[in-house]
Amino acid sequence: MTQSEHYRRLESLFHQWIDLDEAARLQRLNQLAHEEPKLHQELLALFAKSSHIVAGERALDNLAQTALELTAPSYPSQIGPYAVMRKIGEGGMGQVFEGEQATPVRRRVAIKLARMGLTDERAIARFNTERQMLTVLEHPNIARILDAGTHSDGRPWFAMELVDGVSIKDWVETNNLGFRERIELLLPVCEAVQHAHLKGVIHRDLKPANILVSLQNGVATPRIIDFGIAKAIDAQRSNTGEFVTRSGELLGTPEYMSPEQASMGAMDIDTRSDVYALGLVLFELLVGELPLSLQQLRSFAFDEMCRRVREDEPTPPSQLVQTLHKSAADLPSGKNKLRGSLSSAEWARQIRGDLDAVVLKALAKDREQRYISVSDFAADLRRYLTDEPVHATPPHWRYRLRKWAKRNRALAIAAGIASVAVGMGAAFGISGY
Repeated sequence: MTQSEHYRRLESLFHQWIDLDEAARLQRLNQLAHEEPKLHQELLALFAKSSHIVAGERALDNLAQTALELTAPSYPSQIGPYAVMRKIGEGGMGQVFEGEQATPVRRRVAIKLARMGLTDERAIARFNTERQMLTVLEHPNIARILDAGTHSDGRPWFAMELVDGVSIKDWVETNNLGFRERIELLLPVCEAVQHAHLKGVIHRDLKPANILVSLQNGVATPRIIDFGIAKAIDAQRSNTGEFVTRSGELLGTPEYMSPEQASMGAMDIDTRSDVYALGLVLFELLVGELPLSLQQLRSFAFDEMCRRVREDEPTPPSQLVQTLHKSAADLPSGKNKLRGSLSSAEWARQIRGDLDAVVLKALAKDREQRYISVSDFAADLRRYLTDEPVHATPPHWRYRLRKWAKRNRALAIAAGIASVAVGMGAAFGISGY
């Protein structure tokens, strides 16, 4: 049997058996295990992978292409002008490799190659969408596209700047950053997302794993990667093919999805979806956990998971800090997600109030109540860092007075002393009279 015949049989059996009830499928798999052990293992791998497909659209992850990959060589040794060094990741539409170019310049790149057997038109459109969108994004905190082409087997690919870093969450925890430093590290990410929005691109999958941090000239620099499910803001006039997204799809990473994404196409997606995701990233950077963890979400049935994302109000981050961490000193070595030996009470105290308000505004379930743009979200974070009144907190003269006093301590102390002196003078005057 040739490789293509083997692949066709594997694909045929998968599509025949995927709709069987569990008992019938198990019976057939057990029989196959005795007759053709290799085919049995390949089918098991396909069924296991099928549980991670984006809900409502099996073609997106393309089970047929997965079957091909099971019977094909692991990866090519050369893609375009780049020698392939190693595989560094993969997603529903492609694999990512580290490549090296020798001439005319020597450099390392990240190469995204469409999956083997990627024949679904909508999946190909998404791959090309990502490639096209990256060409219009020019920001120091977004990994740049450098080259593109078609592999010898007909698969499209593109080469990007290789970001040799770690996720923003791992960076802040490994380097034991304080809460202000964590916010400062997120601000250039906000600027990059706002740049993408101005260029007409919504990321739709912002999460720590897609925000990598590395040292650039001694400075911690975050950069956004993976625009694989990005959306053109004006899809009707876009020539990227993004219009192929249909109602009934669930696109994104469940624990970082906005309520609109969890509605599976019942609502349109706009830039406020990225605001929500950045709010979740900030929440995780401050608390060490998400309001709804991946473990919690996976414990629910699919419909219930989506409902939770749409409806469950997040706990204020300061409250969750105290719930999750008794104190930094009590946590096992290497598990301390808070700075130094600060107790959870002290860490929570620094978050409580303004930061709680900013995070919860970004995470409003009703997007009309969120920040209207990422730049507005970032502006409130900068106000917080400079002790100015944040817009997420309702204006009140006492609140504004406290903020003024915090920014102008010397003047506030002098004003307080003068006020006391005036009061004492008036008292003595009355007494003398």
